[in-house]
Amino acid sequence: TTVGREMIVFSFNVTNPPHGQATQPLTFQASLEYGEYDSNVETSIMESGLGSASPMLVNEFMIAQCAQSNATPAALNELTLTLATRAVLLPGTRVTLAGLNGSTTP
Repeated sequence: TTVGREMIVFSFNVTNPPHGQATQPLTFQASLEYGEYDSNVETSIMESGLGSASPMLVNEFMIAQCAQSNATPAALNELTLTLATRAVLLPGTRVTLAGLNGSTTP
């Protein structure tokens, strides 16, 4: 039972898609039926959360760039890889770089 003006919270599980995506607009409808008194909420857009709490935001790399420090033959050359994700990386997230091919390392 609830008392007038009491907040009712619904939560449910969904499965994220297998690829990254920006926040998706989510809509809902609600109705309340009690005897001869009915109340309906028209289709409404849900308020979006902030940052990584935005509904249906799925993380992915948005930027993956590689640059070099020196193009001179036989010179030392520092490669810099820049990555940026769509959402905040959670504590404990591990990013692994592997498979550097086509170079000779000192």
